[in-house]
Amino acid sequence: LEKNKSPLLKKLLVFLRELFCNFKRELKEVLASTPTLLNELEYDVKKFEIERKKKKEKNAKMELEGIQRMLGDVTNVNNSGEAAAAKAVAKEGKVTGQLGVAGIGKKA
Repeated sequence: LEKNKSPLLKKLLVFLRELFCNFKRELKEVLASTPTLLNELEYDVKKFEIERKKKKEKNAKMELEGIQRMLGDVTNVNNSGEAAAAKAVAKEGKVTGQLGVAGIGKKA
């Protein structure tokens, strides 16, 4: 599975991790006759967990950087001449919306 980069490998490692978490003592008893296999499985599960944590941390970091970038863009707009134009457009939209509502209210 590992050589072929099978998509089943991830699911298998998740399953093995759950087995180790819930039945570690029983697994050690069953695999006592093949300690090499037990050690390899434990190593693979630990390695999988480390990679999974790193991936979660990387995703969280990327998400935070994206939010910071968006906030930086908003700050840059507010500090530039575009901010005045954006406020004027927003104000015009509010006025138009208010007039439209008032006009409908008078007809009813």
